[in-house]
Amino acid sequence: MSTPPFQPTTEQLSTLLAKKEITYDLLWALFEPNTEVYTTCPGTGAPRCVHFNYCEERKKMDGSRYMHLETRYLNTDGKVLSEATTGLEIPHFRGTKQIEHLEAYPLQYHSEKDKAFATAITEGKAFFVDIDSDDYEIVARHIKGRIMVDTICFQERNPNYPSARVQKVRLRYPASGHCELYQACRH
Repeated sequence: MSTPPFQPTTEQLSTLLAKKEITYDLLWALFEPNTEVYTTCPGTGAPRCVHFNYCEERKKMDGSRYMHLETRYLNTDGKVLSEATTGLEIPHFRGTKQIEHLEAYPLQYHSEKDKAFATAITEGKAFFVDIDSDDYEIVARHIKGRIMVDTICFQERNPNYPSARVQKVRLRYPASGHCELYQACRH
């Protein structure tokens, strides 16, 4: 009997994941649809969790390769709370790399995943884009306690505030059969 063609890949992946490592050519196997992905906000550096849609390898203008991850999270346009998408990049690398050292990785591989998830949700930081600065600087405001944002008023007062495009909410039905709207971490 011959060995199935995917068996060597499965064995290699199992060996790597046991050591919490991955190779660039197997990145695609690390992410499953709807997986919670841990990364950081590019503007603030704050922890961020998003849900994975798909990935594909792409090339930059200079020819360098990277894995593009298409992800989604909840956002608002001031009137509708809905899904927005964002792309994340994992640059090409040689050899093996610790999963936690990737620019984005499944939350399940975080050494303190429960703490990281709780931090991303409970320690949200308010920030805004300073349109008066030359480079539209992101300014953080540290808040103790809870904050509430009147999104309609915010959009009216900040019409040029960069915002992701809001899409329709797609409800997720897990194996339990109960409808759940996932909660996105702070971005």
